Amino acid sequence: MFSKRLELRSGHALQLRVELYNPLKHANLYVDTSSADISANEIIMATGGATSTLGVSGDGQRRIQIAVKYEF
Repeated sequence: MFSKRLELRSGHALQLRVELYNPLKHANLYVDTSSADISANEIIMATGGATSTLGVSGDGQRRIQIAVKYEF
């Protein structure tokens, strides 16, 4: 998160904010619970991003949020 507060006049200010989520676009892996039993499977499977079958939210994409706040 980056933010900058600018004083405008007595008691007033402007705050600029930039928030980055997953800026380097790293893979987020989630374990497939149906293959997590190591006594039955030799390999534990994982999937990246969101899949509705695993009930995982988020798609692994970069997100940028920009905000401006006026303080008085």
